[in-house]
Amino acid sequence: MFRKTALGLTLAAGLGPTCSADDAIELALFRPRIDVLLESRGPREPEDAARYTIGSARLAANVPLGPTHLRPFSSLQGFQLLAQAQISAGTAEIAPLRREHHVYGGGLAITALLFSKAGHRYLVSVGAGFAEDEETISSLQARPVALGLGMHRLGERVHLVFGGAFTHVYGRPLAIPLLGAQWQPGPRWKVEGILPVAVHLSWRSSARLTLRGHLRAAGDRTRWSNDGDFPGEPETLYLRARGGQATLGADWTVSSHLLLLAQAGTDGARGLTWSDGPRDLLSFEAAPGATLLVGARVSFGRSLME
Repeated sequence: MFRKTALGLTLAAGLGPTCSADDAIELALFRPRIDVLLESRGPREPEDAARYTIGSARLAANVPLGPTHLRPFSSLQGFQLLAQAQISAGTAEIAPLRREHHVYGGGLAITALLFSKAGHRYLVSVGAGFAEDEETISSLQARPVALGLGMHRLGERVHLVFGGAFTHVYGRPLAIPLLGAQWQPGPRWKVEGILPVAVHLSWRSSARLTLRGHLRAAGDRTRWSNDGDFPGEPETLYLRARGGQATLGADWTVSSHLLLLAQAGTDGARGLTWSDGPRDLLSFEAAPGATLLVGARVSFGRSLME
């Protein structure tokens, strides 16, 4: 039996919820699946002079590419190729700008997962994504995303996590190193951190219910149409959003094919900067707010262990 491990593909690579930091990367669970998520972020005080409000819907898919290959080489217990895709659509209102913007995002990635006979795990993922508004999406610009992670077993309950990512999670394209650990202090508890992007705590209260806590970076870089808010500047600008989230949530396993989830918490003060690329035009800090996410995951087919 393969021990469940957790690697932060979403937060590290900025690919969306296709394979999140909470997902079990286990050969027995490689099945096609679809995630449907609804998210809302907004200020606690609606009349704040500087505020950032966004509501969005996201659809993500995770599809194994062919069968899981068991013991293909003497040093490998198995490997699996996966394709991931996501698309999102939402509405963003940013005071003091004059109007709402419809925003769109998404991405495609190919991921390879390898499991060694010594108990180590490795992940390599490459892909492309986009973040646009309703005007710029007609000339969509793809941006690269990439992630490499290793998980080395240090003991029965502790794993070292290391690697690197090319991501936009801090509001600009960055290549960042990743270092962290996973610790399972008891059969129901798991603590994991992949710095500098996320820390997670989970407690499995029953076979169906898991409670979770999250601290994570939650920024992005979006191409933004200039509708007169910046006179004399180019028609297309870039909006850099930087911030973090702290949430509590729960996953409820309805059946082997359906999981329901909910998260609620605090959206920290969000730094917003508009630029024409090399030159910043306006920067301010939006007030902290609240965040709410609800969704469902539908899995198809049967796992290797069923």
